[in-house]
Amino acid sequence: MYKCSKKKVGLIKMKANQSVKIVKIWTLVCLMLLGLCLNACVFEESRSVADDVEKEALVTFTIHSPSAVFPSAFITDNVLESEVKDVSVLVFNTDNTFYYTAYGVNINNENPLTKTFDVRLPTGTWHFMVLANARTQKSTLSELKEGMSLDEAIEKLLIHRKKEERWDSAVNDFCIPMWGNIKTQTIDENNTSIEVSLVRMLAKVEVTLAETVTNFELTSVSLYNYYTQGRIVPINYEDACWTNGHIENIYPSIASHWEKERGPLSYPATNNACVGLIYTFESEKGTKENHIKNTCLVIGGKYKEQQTETYYRVDFANYKGMQVDSYLDVLRNHNYEVEVQEVTSSGFVDKEDALESTVANITASVTPWVDMRCENVIYCGAYYMAFSTRNLKFKQKGEKQKVIIHSNLKESEIKITKDSPSDNFSFEFNKNDAKTEEYTLIVTSNSDSISPSQHIIIEGKSLRVKIGVS
Repeated sequence: MYKCSKKKVGLIKMKANQSVKIVKIWTLVCLMLLGLCLNACVFEESRSVADDVEKEALVTFTIHSPSAVFPSAFITDNVLESEVKDVSVLVFNTDNTFYYTAYGVNINNENPLTKTFDVRLPTGTWHFMVLANARTQKSTLSELKEGMSLDEAIEKLLIHRKKEERWDSAVNDFCIPMWGNIKTQTIDENNTSIEVSLVRMLAKVEVTLAETVTNFELTSVSLYNYYTQGRIVPINYEDACWTNGHIENIYPSIASHWEKERGPLSYPATNNACVGLIYTFESEKGTKENHIKNTCLVIGGKYKEQQTETYYRVDFANYKGMQVDSYLDVLRNHNYEVEVQEVTSSGFVDKEDALESTVANITASVTPWVDMRCENVIYCGAYYMAFSTRNLKFKQKGEKQKVIIHSNLKESEIKITKDSPSDNFSFEFNKNDAKTEEYTLIVTSNSDSISPSQHIIIEGKSLRVKIGVS
């Protein structure tokens, strides 16, 4: 057996001790570097990513999520639709060239409608765009470069999804990208609070069965011919903001080279309804000539006592009976309410056959409600009325628009009239739920021209309000 001398043993021990010391030193160095990295990450998240910012101010943003709710006690929409998981503030120079991105921290989601976050911004005068949930999703935010024009930035800011990937509110990473615009704004030590309203970049689709339909069971809904990408910021960003409680002059922001995915994306129906499940990117209105590529739904159900599911095509369109009268765009921040109103026989055995067909054996109503916030509030003593909007503008005959009204007046105490005997428009007034103080006024244009402007008069107790119709 090999034996070590005492000298050799001592040498080995000395080298071992040195090795231990070296390991300890490197461990300490690594821990210090790790700490610096972590601190840097936190620091970068709370500050801007610009290197040449001379002076910054900590600014608190209040962001208003779109919802038809007033007051907050009457929240009825899916809270997840308004949740904010991350915030990015795009900083543009006054000539609308991109400067850099700042990241929000301390996001407060306690109020489903109004949220706050903090962000460090450079002092001076800027143009801001606020993006919510852009980093949580598969976005192209990192492709923005300093000096890029605003139009170039909008073209770059995309969200991508896989062709089979649904926007599923049941999964943990569900959040809808949103956007808000803040024109010229000065930041200094005395101006550290900013408000902005957000617009969702997705459309929502809900399918229900009318109570009068007793010969049909709704079992499924499939979405066909949808886009797998969309712009976070719409091309018409100056017009697609909240104006007097609603979005005006909006059209789909679709690139000409984008191609649709045939699909389908399929969703179950429960209790004759498919609600809170279908979300999709924008899509342009369809055409009769190329109806096979129109964005549309295929509804599955069981007719009368049949046990086999059959299928029916429903387009995003205005209908006359069972035929399409005019097609509709699928627009961001709109909720498309599809109601099956009549079923006359069983549908197609195969989904694809239903897709390729024209409408048959089913009557449906497709109503594109835009989300609204009640901003117009009037009081008199203990009574109040709040309106989602007080100005309705119609583009064509047959178009419907909705006014959400919240009031502590009883339904019997509210009187609604016209200030003109004209038949250019008609309206329906309904209480939404016996347990709430929410009402819905549905106004329908019966003419291609409503001129001069007319009004709907809403009265109750000492309150009197005019709703403009033009």
